[in-house]
Amino acid sequence: MLHKNFTDNNFTSSNGDKAMTNLIKQWLSYVELRRCDSTAKTYKSVMQTFIDTLPFKIVPCEIKPKHIEQFIQVLRQNHAANTTNTYLNILKSFYHWAENHHGFTNVTAHIARLREPDSKRRILSNIEYEHILCAAKNLDAKTVQFLANTGLRRNEFRFLTWADFNGDFVYVIGKGNKKRHVPLNKICKRVLDGGRSGDCPPFIKKYRPYNSLYKLCARLSQKANVPHFYPHSFRHFFATRLIKAGVPLMVVSRILGHSDTQTTEKIYVHLVPDDLRVTDCLED
Repeated sequence: MLHKNFTDNNFTSSNGDKAMTNLIKQWLSYVELRRCDSTAKTYKSVMQTFIDTLPFKIVPCEIKPKHIEQFIQVLRQNHAANTTNTYLNILKSFYHWAENHHGFTNVTAHIARLREPDSKRRILSNIEYEHILCAAKNLDAKTVQFLANTGLRRNEFRFLTWADFNGDFVYVIGKGNKKRHVPLNKICKRVLDGGRSGDCPPFIKKYRPYNSLYKLCARLSQKANVPHFYPHSFRHFFATRLIKAGVPLMVVSRILGHSDTQTTEKIYVHLVPDDLRVTDCLED
């Protein structure tokens, strides 16, 4: 069954072309079967924004790379590089599907993603983390500790409920609707201690609004006097500590919810080069 919003009149093409609207609706129904609810809603919102920027009554086969590039330019005026790349990734997913299922040319194939700021990719140092934790109080401190000790993605964290917690693990539905169990260490258990009230821990409920974690990071960056960072920086910090502690990449990959260890290697191995020069021992 299609999500209600995908089949009602809320999704319409302002440029008046029904063919484009119907094609996107078909893809959204395909997405709904393979993605969690929040992700599907995000895809719908992005595609509505995209279709509203297209020239009047343009049909699917008439869309060219220049239209995608113009859309990106519009996005860059109001959004950061990482948000723009998220929109582009969704468009790439749509055109990959349209190419495979309907034979359309993938006009996004050669559109490059924007370079994201270093604060998106950089690893928090131990000292920076301690400063951030000292600057955080009450529910903010619990949020920082939980993210830094589970490596959860922002949306994985935002939608947790008490039902997802089971003793030593938290049950997570991640990218691609993939399910996994993430271990809870003593720090996480201490953060969760205090009784179960409501549908989720208070520190998670506080940061359910879409941009709330970004605002928390911006606020703590100023208060702790550390370079700007994003919620994903806590995931990088968590993964890097595991790697430095000698946890096998296969285990790190499973905890993070990566599809394979190659993804983990590509993202993290080059970030801790000094700790991975193990062949130095052969020089003696």
